Amino acid sequence: MSLSDRYLDLLDEAYAATETPARYDDLMDRARLYFFGATDSPDLAADIVGGQTHDDALEAHLPRIKSLFERYETTSTAANADTFHARLTVSQRDLIVTRNQAASRLTGLIFPCHADDLPFDYATLSFLKGAAIKSDGKTPLDRVILTTIETPDIRSCLALVQRPADANKQLTISISYIDWSPELMTRIGSAFGLTTAETGVLEGLVQNLSQREIAEATGRSTDTIKAHAKSILRKAGCARMSDVVQLAASIAYLVRLYPEQDASALMAKWETPTSNMARLKRGTRQLAYYTYGAGDVPILFIHGFLQGPFFTDAFIQGLTAQNLHLICPSRPGFGYTSPSQDRASYEQVIVADTIALLDHLKISKCAMAVHQLSSSHAYRIALAQSERFTAMLMISASPTINDEKHMAHMDSVTRVAAAAARYTPSVLKLINQMGIATYRKRGGPEAFLRKRYKQSSLDLATLDNPDLRDRQIEGVYHYIEQGSEALVRDAKSSMNNWGDLIDQLKIPQAWYHGARCTALKPSLVKDYVDARIGAPYTIVEDASTNLLHQRPDIIVNALAQLATAID
Repeated sequence: MSLSDRYLDLLDEAYAATETPARYDDLMDRARLYFFGATDSPDLAADIVGGQTHDDALEAHLPRIKSLFERYETTSTAANADTFHARLTVSQRDLIVTRNQAASRLTGLIFPCHADDLPFDYATLSFLKGAAIKSDGKTPLDRVILTTIETPDIRSCLALVQRPADANKQLTISISYIDWSPELMTRIGSAFGLTTAETGVLEGLVQNLSQREIAEATGRSTDTIKAHAKSILRKAGCARMSDVVQLAASIAYLVRLYPEQDASALMAKWETPTSNMARLKRGTRQLAYYTYGAGDVPILFIHGFLQGPFFTDAFIQGLTAQNLHLICPSRPGFGYTSPSQDRASYEQVIVADTIALLDHLKISKCAMAVHQLSSSHAYRIALAQSERFTAMLMISASPTINDEKHMAHMDSVTRVAAAAARYTPSVLKLINQMGIATYRKRGGPEAFLRKRYKQSSLDLATLDNPDLRDRQIEGVYHYIEQGSEALVRDAKSSMNNWGDLIDQLKIPQAWYHGARCTALKPSLVKDYVDARIGAPYTIVEDASTNLLHQRPDIIVNALAQLATAID
């Protein structure tokens, strides 16, 4: 099957999964097929390594797929969820509109009708009629727009407008309604780091109000509203307000609660915890960081995934007993740390944030603990101020990835993520975006973790221990708090070839890996470390991907040994 055919199959499955969350597993199979030519192959397809990987094309589809998944589901609407997923078709020949049942309820119209009768705002009607009439019958159209349905109960909606290049010559409009409640806007404002006034302005913008209309409704000047709008763009890391609205719609989906779920109190909150967390102002951004342990000796912890900067009680008690404390910054776009302005600046912002935090805390010397796929970030930080860092403890850490040698030794999920991050980041964004939405409907983060760990009995066992399970659930929340874009930036940075950093860094290192880790074969990492770095490498028996939580005694003792090198 050609690369183009595999891409079309992936895209088709993504759209199908918006209708049936159970098809997310099929989407993952299509992603494997896209990169490896077969769902069970460990080797990249030749046309991926040397071909066009459709990143720009897929990126254009992501907002449309996301908007289709945006469905309003609360107790009051769960029984009539299709009310808010309407579909219309507009004939290009005579502008006659047909619909599904949900469209009748949403618009209050009797169909078929003429396009002029649709209760959309003027700008939307003009666009729809122009899109239907001005067609050459060959060029497809896909556009996501924010529109207003002007029925007695005015509603702000996202509409996906599609005009396939085929003989049917019909314009298809899919409409999803979002309830921008005060509670939802508070969560979105918090995620972006907005002030109360800025959150109020964003609430008007997502309801499709103009800046003038927002000014009139709030009793403020238009210039004040414009200033707030500019601040919203900066804090959200977006160039256009339409992008902010799309991102807000994504967050709207993430924070919805599904009444049919039998969730624990922790799962029901669906938010990153703030215990032991502080914030550092960084211009228009904020850096969130956690501290653990009551000891005097500082250790900088660079978090990995999925556990994030959260630790078991036994680990924290061990830190205090060894006179240690951890400083754990969240990277841009994770937890409550503001995102970087764009993908290009992501790595520089990580380094700058970390150095600023250590300056703020007046820490002149410290060791560093590095977890899982954060290795590349740790090396960049250490090289930026090598005199500040005394040693590094690498916990289940990954070296720079070589496609041919390393991917065959990864589990299937990690293998797809690695390939996507390097060759087609938009696939990674797609599967994360769809995965987040799917598991909100299929049992929450514990169900996700059980699926993720299905190949490892040791990892699965951690979910039967409440302390270990809850720390990992918190890590999932931290991972997805602000949506899927940060995941793409981080994975792309981690999977790029950063081997030159390894040769430059000269401070002492020690590596620890679980003997039964499924994410990356420990013997492969050991061979790399022995040959390239020459650092001590310890393989811990009866430990897996969750080594940090499974053997807190070993990790704390290793940190204490590193701390002895601090002046």
